[in-house]
Amino acid sequence: SSDNDDPFGSWYVWYFRVDDGSTRWIDYCDWGYGSNSVEAAGNMFAFAGGFVHARYFTFNPSEIYNNVGASVTWTNWVTNPDGSTTFAPRVAKQMNVGQGGAVFVNSRSGGGTRLTVRRLTDPLGARTWSSTDINVNSYSVPPDITDPGGRTIQTNSCQMMPAYNSFNATANKWRMFTSLNTSNPSQAGTCSSRLYILDPFANTVELDWNFWPGGGNSFCYSSPSVNYTGSCNWTVTYAGPSVFGSATYTNFEPTGFTNTIAFYKSGTSSYTGSRWGDYHGGSMDWGDYWNNSASQKMWMTGEYVANINDWGTYIAAAISSGTSAGVMNIGGAGSMTFSGFTGGPFSPSGYSNTVSNSGSVGFNWQVATPSWLSADVGSGQVFSGGSQTVNVGPNGATNGLPFGRHVGNVVYENCYNNATTSIPATALVFGLVHPSSYSITFGRLNSGNLASLNSVDGNNFQMCKFLVPNTTVPPIRVEFSGTSPSNTVGYVDFIVYAKMVTNGLFSHTMEMWNYNTNNWDAVDLRTDVINTVLTRWDLISSGNHSRFIGPANAIRARISIRQTGPAANPNWCSDHDFAGWIIAPQ
Repeated sequence: SSDNDDPFGSWYVWYFRVDDGSTRWIDYCDWGYGSNSVEAAGNMFAFAGGFVHARYFTFNPSEIYNNVGASVTWTNWVTNPDGSTTFAPRVAKQMNVGQGGAVFVNSRSGGGTRLTVRRLTDPLGARTWSSTDINVNSYSVPPDITDPGGRTIQTNSCQMMPAYNSFNATANKWRMFTSLNTSNPSQAGTCSSRLYILDPFANTVELDWNFWPGGGNSFCYSSPSVNYTGSCNWTVTYAGPSVFGSATYTNFEPTGFTNTIAFYKSGTSSYTGSRWGDYHGGSMDWGDYWNNSASQKMWMTGEYVANINDWGTYIAAAISSGTSAGVMNIGGAGSMTFSGFTGGPFSPSGYSNTVSNSGSVGFNWQVATPSWLSADVGSGQVFSGGSQTVNVGPNGATNGLPFGRHVGNVVYENCYNNATTSIPATALVFGLVHPSSYSITFGRLNSGNLASLNSVDGNNFQMCKFLVPNTTVPPIRVEFSGTSPSNTVGYVDFIVYAKMVTNGLFSHTMEMWNYNTNNWDAVDLRTDVINTVLTRWDLISSGNHSRFIGPANAIRARISIRQTGPAANPNWCSDHDFAGWIIAPQ
């Protein structure tokens, strides 16, 4: 038993002796539960050979659920009230507190006209039993099934399949769903499933239905899954001359059957084995129930022929007729764009989506991201009317992306019906290019070096006025060279952080070299008034951006400073705290 409601956590595992004398073993053991006990039942065989009797076990849930010890009490039943042998009893899964105690049901494995219902009241105390035979239509041992390859699938006997007991408030009655295999009275030589709905407290029969597919094919080993709205899915093996052993189901609503049969896993081969395929099961989705969903899914576990000597197991879920599957809606960011320089960091830090459910039942969901993005929640469950917030942002791999535009999708998947929603995601990785060299055409370097231009840090590259031949020549002019990460770009942005050391009136001119015309480009020339406050200046390319990128991805730019009015000092100077290029991906 799990220690909490998370099946991926810790479990308590118990081992029980089924026979004090160690002379007998148990077969076809079945588990169930009531309002105050956990029950099991099965057939006891002697190691020396031969069936002995049926044994019924009771466990204390307050012990095994809470890891405080474990005890077991058992009772043997040899015969039914009519004197027939008690064989292969099933324990009803009691889905309502209701009458309390435990309920068991068994058939006549060799055929008959009765089912036996046993009720155990006060299972942890006085253990009071009542046994009642209920009359039903005649059933008999079915023939084995012949599959499309002419091979045989054994149908075993008329022993019962699992039983679920629930109270239907609308009909104001108890319904216990179960079934058995029988020789088909409607189509000779085939096997059919006899589906039952019983009231185990009133000892009445609501449904006694012969379920068969026709065409010389057979149904066998039907097992119910039931929810609180009165819906039931019987998962059933479908096999015969025209159908490989397949996992299928039929849906029953309180008003009757809504479909004859639906495949959820088709068989793929003939089968050379013997008696297999009879381990089917099902359960309501308790998450839907506890989260007040409009309906509750019914899970089914069925077997099918996977290859010539092997059965496979398949798990599926279905919803009640007239209700809608979980509908996944993704809100929040409709697209995601992250930008940064090579090596990071990137911004924004993340985008949010909301996974919500406007359907009748819950669904599991999962999200897949490009390798350079991560989600803080990768999967989960969202029930009817519920939601889950997911934040998606850059990870370490984002910092390792090369220059360029990287595109992908953040894909949300509804794992119930595989519906997906894709959110486009883009990482724009810019190149930040520092000058690899500089050349002073006019003026003189007063302090600093090439490294002074790498960041805005107060370590300045200071240029001062020097002698010039005439007034048309700027007293300060510096050329910078670098290497672009690509010759296919979105734009080229030459940046300078500059200020004057000396008060006065000055202008600052920025230019980039045009490799198409082999000249400083006058089209993108920019002139600004410069003062004693450190200011960022940008010269952004337009039109054919790649004209500023030359052979071997070379890039060049220059700045010029001239006096445009009075200056406080004739030997004026300027500071440059950064110079370089931002190269945008295309």
